[in-house]
Amino acid sequence: MRRLAGAAALLLISLEARVGTAGFPTPGFFMEFRVEAFSEGRRREERFRLLVAEDLGGERRLLTLTVDGGAAYRAVYLSGPGEAGPFARARFERVESRENGHWQPLALDEIELLTTLTGMQERLAAGRAEADSTFSIGGRQWPAQRYALADSSESTQRSASVALTRQIVSRGRAWVCAALPFGGWVRFEEERTARKVSEFGGRRYVSAPETSREVWTLVGVGERAANK
Repeated sequence: MRRLAGAAALLLISLEARVGTAGFPTPGFFMEFRVEAFSEGRRREERFRLLVAEDLGGERRLLTLTVDGGAAYRAVYLSGPGEAGPFARARFERVESRENGHWQPLALDEIELLTTLTGMQERLAAGRAEADSTFSIGGRQWPAQRYALADSSESTQRSASVALTRQIVSRGRAWVCAALPFGGWVRFEEERTARKVSEFGGRRYVSAPETSREVWTLVGVGERAANK
């Protein structure tokens, strides 16, 4: 689940720059998400809260993220306009995780999920807009646009005698609310089907499909005193 928590942290501190979202909120604003992962008949759940902790001036914001009241992350994020996309390294001035009571720096190159999250955003940009929906969150009604998502990928590893190919097909839906910051995501659902194709000795073997599903849901949004 630590990998999932890292994904949540990067996604939430990165999506604010998407065109059409609300302006960056003031300190005290928070969003809470529930992430559910389904695989091989098992379900895992994790919750996390993103808080705009401080306005550092010059369009710099200190964001904190806590996972299930345990793991904690923080980042200095550059929220101003510009050509840099939401996942551009230029927007991250500093990213840290709390380890043994101390804040430890994280190098962006060490975060493997950055590429994955860039792909998520690209799929949304290429998604097909569908019907509008309304979600009740934090005692308010939030209108959202639904998008249909679809993607496929294939990667191959070869040696002198063996070729192993992994094929992945993804389909899903995302609901985006323009009135909310951080990309405006209120719900994201994606199902992935993976197959392995092995080729060696002139023979070809295809594995049974492996299916997994992930659901992100915004369950809380609001404001609290920034010093609490």
